[in-house]
Amino acid sequence: MAVVLLTNNSNRGQTLAHLIVRAGLDLKLVVVEDASLRGKKGNPIINVLRATLGGPYRWLKKMLFLKPADRKALDYESQSIAKANKLVNDYIRDLNVYGRPDGIEYLETPSLNEASVITAVNRAEPDVCVVLGTSIIRERLISIPKVGMINAHTSILPEYRGARSEFWQVYNRDYSNVGMTLHFIDKGVDTGQILFQKKQEVGKNPDPNMLRAHNTIATLENYVAVIQSVLNGTANPQPQKTSTTPAYKFRDISEEKRLTVYKRILSKNA
Repeated sequence: MAVVLLTNNSNRGQTLAHLIVRAGLDLKLVVVEDASLRGKKGNPIINVLRATLGGPYRWLKKMLFLKPADRKALDYESQSIAKANKLVNDYIRDLNVYGRPDGIEYLETPSLNEASVITAVNRAEPDVCVVLGTSIIRERLISIPKVGMINAHTSILPEYRGARSEFWQVYNRDYSNVGMTLHFIDKGVDTGQILFQKKQEVGKNPDPNMLRAHNTIATLENYVAVIQSVLNGTANPQPQKTSTTPAYKFRDISEEKRLTVYKRILSKNA
């Protein structure tokens, strides 16, 4: 039975492709969504200035306009992100997977919802499409696979749908739904039937970046078995209950909220 992987240009998606192939599944196509391929809107001179001066401007703003405690919190955030990335990268290194798996067709695109992607996925005739780390997928792509489309979400659904669940769980001090879910995709945002869930221990002073790293590893550890269960008909999809939390958006994570989270973490570490 045929599988198509829809992912981003990170090593996480590349690793999942290898794991699918290792399991003996028929991976027909990998579609890589790469935001850097999108044409930038607006004045090209302004775009160049933003790209060139953005980093120095943010550094100068931090040094001149932020209080020392705020600078310390943002420095901790950067260190935390680097530590979390290292944890995932070390896990992937230990799997001994490098580059793209041999013999697999790849398609790079600025958006999964482009006509070229629809054509390529239709041509692959997938029984299942597997999603990891992409933007929102539209109905005309969702409807293509014969059995369904599976997604990974880093929260125990139905709570904390949308983007960066771990950040909001830490911000709200709400740790009962920290973990990951594998679910079918439907028309809503993270609302499809649940296939697998795994909760995560958060510890005494949870860090959203480390929580996300552990959720990412749990996703890579469990995704292929869930794909196999869907393909062989042993999966037991369960409908989601009504959520008590909103569907969060990445743009809602303001600097003020970030400072709240990381200053709180630092105060507990003191």
